[in-house]
Amino acid sequence: MKPKINTLIVDLDNTLYDWFDIWRAAFLPIYIGLRDRLNVDEVALQTAIRDVHRHRRTSEYTFLLDELQITTPDGLTLRAFLAEEIRRSKTDRDRALKLYNTVLKTLWQVKKSGTRIIAYTESLSFYSGYRLKKLGLDGVIDYLYCPEDNDLPSGISLTKIRSLPDEFYELQITEIKHTVPNELKPNPKLLREIIRDLNTKPEECVYVGDSLFKDVAMAQDAGVHDVYAEYGAVQMHLDYELLRKVSHWSDADIEREKRVTERTVTPSYSIEVFSEILQKFDFVGPQVKLADLNANNMIDIWKKVVDVQQHFNQLEMQIRNYALTVIGAIMAAAGISFRDGLSVRFLEANISISVGIALIALTIWAGFWFMDRHWYHRLLKGAVDHAATIEEKFGKSIPEITLGSRISASSPVSIFGIKLGSNGKINLFYGLGALVILFFGIFALFANPIPAEAAKTSSIAFNGATLNGD
Repeated sequence: MKPKINTLIVDLDNTLYDWFDIWRAAFLPIYIGLRDRLNVDEVALQTAIRDVHRHRRTSEYTFLLDELQITTPDGLTLRAFLAEEIRRSKTDRDRALKLYNTVLKTLWQVKKSGTRIIAYTESLSFYSGYRLKKLGLDGVIDYLYCPEDNDLPSGISLTKIRSLPDEFYELQITEIKHTVPNELKPNPKLLREIIRDLNTKPEECVYVGDSLFKDVAMAQDAGVHDVYAEYGAVQMHLDYELLRKVSHWSDADIEREKRVTERTVTPSYSIEVFSEILQKFDFVGPQVKLADLNANNMIDIWKKVVDVQQHFNQLEMQIRNYALTVIGAIMAAAGISFRDGLSVRFLEANISISVGIALIALTIWAGFWFMDRHWYHRLLKGAVDHAATIEEKFGKSIPEITLGSRISASSPVSIFGIKLGSNGKINLFYGLGALVILFFGIFALFANPIPAEAAKTSSIAFNGATLNGD
């Protein structure tokens, strides 16, 4: 039987996408520009870059050129001198930024099952968030656990280097949570803290990563189902040795990794393509037991449902107010056209334009009725029914949550002995409005308007007759 999983935890770099290819595409234009155009000694250049990377604890540092102590022949800043290389770096980086085969489709399938998807990475917050945003994973992944970003160098402002609004770069749906500073993989304690934060159990989680030592071993030590992404090995990539020479990895990091790699790690599961995880696990939503729900939990759930009811009720009231405003304006136009005697010739008869306007008003009024009665009211009814279910189950133990049931019981009214519920009251409201419009249309069809001058003459004649009679 396949293990039931309610939380999928994935490494990002070289598990969902080829991080090294992205890094190489972004770094090489800058590196070659520094080496060839400025004729900087390659070993000295690598040392200088490595020092900045180690200081900032990342190998993909946006402000590398602002902190390198390298002068240009004409006194320009490195950013200005290497403007073309910077443009090519961004273009090549975005071109290399793409998900591995089957990743997006698989994540969506897992998401639709109700399983939470968590990303856990050592890459800094900005870079990880930007990549998720560009790859269309904002909202597919529920939480991103990653280290906090570096402080900006002195005198540097994001507004000066960003050409687009912050929303373009930042995640809007996926929530970012920062890990403990300077804590790196493999750290089973940190993984267990993430699992506790998610309020789940290790045996209900699966961790997918590309490193036997940083990912698989850590997952096993934390008691989590482990999956080794075999396709993510990057050590044989072209220019990987260059990464080692300029990386932020300190001597202590390298020594620590050597100690870790001395351990023999055998993964519980291995995959050659990301979609294979669907064959190995049964992804389900969190299984909540009623015994685990206390009164506060139920009250919070009930309050949320009531909020949804209020939302849809407010939308219905807005629709009705808008309907009255729109139809009132249209009928005013119909009244003016009738008063002025405007008409058209149709089937050898003169028909008042106000009749046509009344028909248009009736059609629009029917549209408002349909949207109110058969659209938003159904959503409101669903929220009310859901609240009633909660109140039926827990009303005896938590009497305070029976408000919805009492409102529903008090809602029906009796008119001329006919009991009307919410549906009947809506139909009555729109039915009366339709009758008013219909009566006006019939009146305009058969009545003849009295022109203003004729009405005035008739009034004068009437007054004169009255005077003569006196």
